[in-house]
Amino acid sequence: MTALQRLPGELISIPQVTADLLELARTGETREPEFYRRLFRIGGCSAPEAVFEDLGVAGFFSARPPGVALTTKGHRTLLFTSGALGATSEGIFDELRSIETTLHRYELVREGMTSRFIKGLLTEPGFQRLYICSPWINLQKDDLGRLAVALDKARRTLARPPEILVLVQTPKIPELRKSLEILKGFGAEIAEKPRLHSKLYMREPGPSGGLSLAIVGSENLTRQKWLELGIEIRNDSRTLSKLRSYFFDVFGSPGGE
Repeated sequence: MTALQRLPGELISIPQVTADLLELARTGETREPEFYRRLFRIGGCSAPEAVFEDLGVAGFFSARPPGVALTTKGHRTLLFTSGALGATSEGIFDELRSIETTLHRYELVREGMTSRFIKGLLTEPGFQRLYICSPWINLQKDDLGRLAVALDKARRTLARPPEILVLVQTPKIPELRKSLEILKGFGAEIAEKPRLHSKLYMREPGPSGGLSLAIVGSENLTRQKWLELGIEIRNDSRTLSKLRSYFFDVFGSPGGE
């Protein structure tokens, strides 16, 4: 297909058009409609007026007298287009975070971090594997119920059952042993490590996609009792990969190491 035959969506994938529009989106500058029509015409479009109108209907532009400006939707679309043209995914994601606050990757968690993790399995489903690293595990009734419901939903929607991997110290009291038995009933694979002190709660998405998340902090998977602090990490593939490697290093190590 030649440039003259391109559809509007294909037109913005012309590198120079994408670059020029992205620069306008980043600065938030307003331009007269004729500016955009001229840009499309230079890019090889034989009907720039129709292209401009179609993109406007699609939410690409918004009126900002005396002209029009690119919308957040337009900015986001152009970023994805730039990725297809070779821009780095890290740079695209960082820019997306600047315009989409829901994509912020790090957040301090000052209380209830384990309950927050379990509640998230219901509010943001789509996990395939859970990692639980906690020296002491004593699931409370509410969190136990939420976990059971989340796992049941996952089993009904995933092609294969969700996995649960657990790192824990060897329990010394019956109450803690009971929680491990409940997790085993959910299908968890459990490794007991007498020297374990780290706390990490992590989830991986299923084959259809979803949220990648970890919470690292001071709180055990028990009743909240102390002042705690942690950090939630979302969709940072490099950091999450390192945390996953740490988990498997400990999980597969012999004895209490």
